[in-house]
Amino acid sequence: MKLHDLRPADGARRPKTRVGRGIAAGKGKTAGRGTKGQKARAGGSIFEVTAAGRPAILIPYPHATGDHQTSNANWMVEAGAAETIRDEGLSAGLLAERVSALLSDQSRLAAMSTASAGLARPDAARRIADEVLAAAGAAASGAFYAAHEHKRRTGT
Repeated sequence: MKLHDLRPADGARRPKTRVGRGIAAGKGKTAGRGTKGQKARAGGSIFEVTAAGRPAILIPYPHATGDHQTSNANWMVEAGAAETIRDEGLSAGLLAERVSALLSDQSRLAAMSTASAGLARPDAARRIADEVLAAAGAAASGAFYAAHEHKRRTGT
């Protein structure tokens, strides 16, 4: 069974949504901060989940290169920000049970949200840029970032 193949017990088809959308009524990619969680694979989308400070139920894709999704999921689980379900054991019933249990425990959701937000690195792009510029021998000055930010905001 695949995550996107799960159907409600009544067999009704729901509109297709991106796997990482919120467990309950989330809109958009990361729907802002809150205690509603995410159900998702455990690839690069976990960084969107942490940036939004969301708890998660992760289903790592077992055939991902180097099994990196399991490593990503374990990173979040060890921090207290996520739970995992093994792909082999995934069923609609199990997912519904885990989502229901998590959504009914507000204190756990809040703790997982705090842990998830603690994993976020909102300054990651700047830190990478600093490293690249330093490696290239350029000075990563405030003027560089100011010019870049002006260009991003104004398009000029």
